[in-house]
Amino acid sequence: MKTARLLCALPLLVPVALIGCGGFGPGDYQLYRVAASEATLGDECGVDDDGDTNTIREGSTVMLFFSGGDAEGVFLDVGGSVLEGAETEEGYTFSGNIIDNTDDGDAVFTTRTDISVDLTFDGDTVNLSTNTKVAQTCSGECMGFEPTTCNISGTAVGVAVDEAVSVPIDKD
Repeated sequence: MKTARLLCALPLLVPVALIGCGGFGPGDYQLYRVAASEATLGDECGVDDDGDTNTIREGSTVMLFFSGGDAEGVFLDVGGSVLEGAETEEGYTFSGNIIDNTDDGDAVFTTRTDISVDLTFDGDTVNLSTNTKVAQTCSGECMGFEPTTCNISGTAVGVAVDEAVSVPIDKD
């Protein structure tokens, strides 16, 4: 169950940022207030669906910024985690991955997380879709280990804001 909770949280970490249309260059940035829907876990994730639903979106403020110099590019900051991106015909795409190897003597267990965020524009609204793939593998003596893959998707919608927005919510 801990794994399922962790996997559910991953898309909320990533799927929340975007950019306004054109005219951005090195040193420019834009803040967005976005609302992310609950993540959808693929059937292969092995999480029991007991029929629960949640239509309340997760809100956050994210920053899109453009760097210059040797690291010229477009970046999406989602509260401490930053994805590097590229311009597409429809908007922008961002991606990144994490590879975690655990050496257990006779076996090496690898967890690979690949994250992608695509964003498009609809007037003053920014739409995004996220895909996260978590794969667990083993090499060496892996008795009883079964490789797993879990695909997680999510969507969000947002608008540009002039300054950081803070919405305090008592989560108790």
